[in-house]
Amino acid sequence: MVKKIVFVGPSAAGKTTLQKWLFEGESIFKLLENPLAPTLSFEHQLYHMINDLGVFDLAGQEFDDWFGDHQDIFDESDLIINVLDARSASKIIVDYIEKAMELQTSRTIDAKIFFLIHKIDLIDTIQQVKIAKSIDLLKNRMNNLKNQTFFWYFTSIKPSYLVSTVDAFTEIFKISGLDEVAKLDTKVIQLNTELFSQLNKMKDISLNDLSARFGKYYAKVIILIESYLEAGLLTQTVDEDGSRRIQITDRGISYYNRIIISIEKLFPEETKQIKLSHSLEMRQMAKYWIYGIMISDSSGKTLLICETERNSLIDILNRAGNPQFDLELIPMFLNAMSKFAEEINVQELTSFKVQGVNLQMSSITKGDITFTLFSNPKFRIDLIRTEIGAMFNDFLEDNAQAILEFSKTGNATKFQDYNAVLLQKVDGIIKTYLDIENEIAAFSIDEAKRLYKELNQVEEEKLSIEDQLKVKSLKVKLLETILSENAKEFLSIENDIRAYI
Repeated sequence: MVKKIVFVGPSAAGKTTLQKWLFEGESIFKLLENPLAPTLSFEHQLYHMINDLGVFDLAGQEFDDWFGDHQDIFDESDLIINVLDARSASKIIVDYIEKAMELQTSRTIDAKIFFLIHKIDLIDTIQQVKIAKSIDLLKNRMNNLKNQTFFWYFTSIKPSYLVSTVDAFTEIFKISGLDEVAKLDTKVIQLNTELFSQLNKMKDISLNDLSARFGKYYAKVIILIESYLEAGLLTQTVDEDGSRRIQITDRGISYYNRIIISIEKLFPEETKQIKLSHSLEMRQMAKYWIYGIMISDSSGKTLLICETERNSLIDILNRAGNPQFDLELIPMFLNAMSKFAEEINVQELTSFKVQGVNLQMSSITKGDITFTLFSNPKFRIDLIRTEIGAMFNDFLEDNAQAILEFSKTGNATKFQDYNAVLLQKVDGIIKTYLDIENEIAAFSIDEAKRLYKELNQVEEEKLSIEDQLKVKSLKVKLLETILSENAKEFLSIENDIRAYI
């Protein structure tokens, strides 16, 4: 799922320069010595840094238009980074922040908004203190009067400020959730529950009524409705005036009683955390971290359910003790959630993660088959993403003929023998996971930042074109490991980095 990031701010504030440094590994000396030409209208680039990121760089000369007639450029944004020149008067900075926060209230309520007071190297300490006091006063006032808050940072790409600027972006990525695998907001689960609760009560509801009820979340509810219409859990009719009405079917009522009532209990409760010892048997270790695996198709039919312990999936998914709970209906729920992971890459692979305090569900879909891992919410699936993907690919290759037959007959008996294979692979994945955790314990984020600062001071113009490109690539990869605290990736590039510094 591509995350949308928008860089906006007055002309010559440094938006494009930050983008070139952050996502392309451009030399800070080159950027400082050779100012970039002004952006015209807007530019859009697709980058990969932990997640796929669609970055919009808006021209500063058209600043008034972005906050005026062309506000639609901000629609569906996940992150809006406002860049302001630190040399601006405090009042200009404060007025800008107020205007940007008004836009959030009216247009981009779900987006995370940050303010960078950039080029801090060009102002003295007295001016820094003055700006900080003005912004903090505004922040307190907005929090008290409007219950609004925002985050702001001093930044610069000058070598002496580089580490603090990296720290700022690390915090931005964490607060906005960009340091994680594509993750569904648990609000989607709540909307799903409320939708079925209303339909179960009313049986028949107009889209106009749903729009009034769900307000700003109506668009997300429509995505859920379309998925359930396709699955036959809902139906629709059209009134004489052309307005649509939605009805719940008997299958939908059964789905609500057997699945939704149980699923909604997974997220608000506290869960008892288990302290694990590395001396435990691997099978015991695996069942604490991974509850099970479910493999299903696009129509919501189950190919295989693999539990690391007897009833481990039922126990965690049916915490509500619902006597009507039916594990076989979970794929219907997963299909609805996957509609929010609409961006598909060239391998026709899409993925999403839903996390609550009791459960983490991570799904990968390739073609018509969805592979879902149910795990402890403290399990860092990002550390073994490659291994999980390999396990899924192995299943697809080993069972290609059986999958083809299943699509025609719906008979899943041929997959049962693969249960033991999956359990063996899970044991191997947990062993790898523990090894990586040990590496993380020895990983120094400060050392990674030090290397990043040194790598940015390499005189690239003295290198060959091939080495210049490699240094750029290493800077981007190293910054990504810092933002995500990925010790595994850091160890894989550390020697290459040291060869240049």
